[in-house]
Amino acid sequence: MDEDQVGALIEKIYNAAFEEDGWDALLQTLRTQFHASQASFAVFSGREVHSPFAVSTLDAVSLEPYSVYYHKLDPAIPGANIALVPKNSRVFSTVDLLGRAAWINSEFHNDFLKNYDMSLPLVSYLDEGGDRTAYFVAHRPESGKEYSQDETNLLRTLAPHLNRALRIYRELTDARAKATVFETAFDTLAATFLLDHAGRVLSLNKKAETLLSENSPLTVLNGRLTARYPPDNASLAAALAPPAPGEPPSELILRSHACCPGLRLSVTPVNGGAIPLVL
Repeated sequence: MDEDQVGALIEKIYNAAFEEDGWDALLQTLRTQFHASQASFAVFSGREVHSPFAVSTLDAVSLEPYSVYYHKLDPAIPGANIALVPKNSRVFSTVDLLGRAAWINSEFHNDFLKNYDMSLPLVSYLDEGGDRTAYFVAHRPESGKEYSQDETNLLRTLAPHLNRALRIYRELTDARAKATVFETAFDTLAATFLLDHAGRVLSLNKKAETLLSENSPLTVLNGRLTARYPPDNASLAAALAPPAPGEPPSELILRSHACCPGLRLSVTPVNGGAIPLVL
């Protein structure tokens, strides 16, 4: 591959790290690039091999036996056969590592991999950091060609980028999970607006969205909370101003049409008083 093609692959690797489903799409790209039947990433925690985090072009049902049992037999797991891997080499063929006869006749190959046309694995060890170890593996069917030196060199070039992108992807996955928990809790509150120090709306929950009807005494104008009844704007601006030390949270009632009740607002400073929270 020329430099432009390699650069395009590296760009795809980092793009995938920032997309929620990007890692699955990246595996399909790598499977095509290495003419493989399947491609997978796996991360193992702790000194003992257990609880693997795995993303694969295999479907979840097919992958389950690996997560439950067959990962214990996987000779490519980092650490399991590290002494056999040539020094300074992080990319290798498992067939070359163990010998073709031993590999083809192994339980892992015959009882698991062979069922999915996965016989010729090319492996890259990745540094996950801490107590985690990881690898990427591309599998070709038994009838496929052995990996060329150019393909091995390509994976060696991509490996540090795959490693860095994998860390980013896993950290963002954790962040998205925490954000989902926050969003669920946020929506259980009363109508709530999160504002910055200038009164601009950063976020609002579903009840707050419902509150902003045509008959509501409150609206959002140019990104800021605004009273529909102009004389109330000065009171609202004062309530949203950062409070002096020891000053109690502000409360005010915004007026509305005769047929609609007024709206009571409670303003609670958070983050050291820099951001009001309007309930």
